[in-house]
Amino acid sequence: MRGIFLGPPLVGGLIVFLSATTGADFWGRALAVFILTWPPMALLVVAFSKISEAVRKRGQPKKAAAPTARAQARGTLLFLAGIGFASIVALMVCATLVAEGENSDNSTLVVAGYAVIFGFAAVILIPGVGLPLLIGMPSIVRLFRSLAGREKDLYKGMRCALTQRLGDADTCLFRYRTRYPKDHRAPLWQAIVLLQQYRQEEALGLADEALSLQLSPEGFLTRGQALLNLGATEEALSDFRSGLALNPRMPFCRSFSGYALIDLRRLDEAIAEFEKEKLKSSLLFMGMGAVRRFLGDRQLAAEEYKRAIRQAAADQLFGLPGSAALIACARAELGEISEAKEAAARILEKSPSDLPSRYAVARIAMAEGDPDRIETMLREIIPVSPHQGVMALTDPEFTPLLTEERFRRLLAWALGARGQNLQRVNSRVLPPASAS
Repeated sequence: MRGIFLGPPLVGGLIVFLSATTGADFWGRALAVFILTWPPMALLVVAFSKISEAVRKRGQPKKAAAPTARAQARGTLLFLAGIGFASIVALMVCATLVAEGENSDNSTLVVAGYAVIFGFAAVILIPGVGLPLLIGMPSIVRLFRSLAGREKDLYKGMRCALTQRLGDADTCLFRYRTRYPKDHRAPLWQAIVLLQQYRQEEALGLADEALSLQLSPEGFLTRGQALLNLGATEEALSDFRSGLALNPRMPFCRSFSGYALIDLRRLDEAIAEFEKEKLKSSLLFMGMGAVRRFLGDRQLAAEEYKRAIRQAAADQLFGLPGSAALIACARAELGEISEAKEAAARILEKSPSDLPSRYAVARIAMAEGDPDRIETMLREIIPVSPHQGVMALTDPEFTPLLTEERFRRLLAWALGARGQNLQRVNSRVLPPASAS
């Protein structure tokens, strides 16, 4: 509403200002009238808007809101507007002194005043220049803090986590967390690092801590992943939905909700969640392929796996973690044995503990009829992630193996280890919520 009242006067003021620079008396007087009338008019519009908002919200409970990027941009706008208005006043004073024959040598002040005004006009009034700068101002401030400010260790840890330098990431994040224990982002990103190292229970504890400091969709997503990997599927699904309640467009939340629903074999609901996901990722396509495979539609499943390969190949260009392993898994599901072998071997050479690549090897061995190789892979998977072992052995592709005693023992081992994990998850003591 404010924009409707304030926009046209701003455009008109720009026209008057540019015309006044030609030196014409009429436009000079028009500029003076605009300068004198614009501030009270703007204040009246803002006051009317505030009063209308207060009347509309009368009787509603008040809720505190954290400063947003838009609020920071408004502050920047007011600061620049103050500078511009002060410069206009300075020019008017200089013009008056020159007209009266006093202190005529004001060239430096006049030049500085005009420079500030032109800059103000370029930043605030010219479309396509001012608005991007104002919108990006918080990001510019954040960039400076990430390179030289107090948050340097935090952002360095984030960059290291995204580029798979997990040891450096943990060091930087631990140092920042020690200095600023009330900042929820440090334990949150430490939990993300631990998830990539398959240290699920430690990640769960740090995610609990991050959420105790501040409820955030990222916190619920991270804790949900840890719970899902530990086999607490219902609790994980609840966390993903809590994250979506805070931010319905939170990336990956619906994809992981779909994976949780697959684990629960609620396949129709899983499809609905995947279809609502806005971010089309290789993770999403792999989930859709799994659902189609469980439903017996091999053709649709193959199409989804091919889409996952194309998307993961694009993700690799940006260095996104896990994309290479997804390619290996998708090729294994498609029966492209030689390509899947090459992809999995490359990953396991760099990261011998990579679970998706081990699953891909087990899937390849199933296609080749090599149960000994499958047993080897499962014995490596279960100690790291018992839940993944359970899900693999109860997958329709692997259930024929349960006719053998050794695989039934593997399933019993995985179920027992997962049960112990769930006991620890359910008995954990949550940190008290922060009062801030």
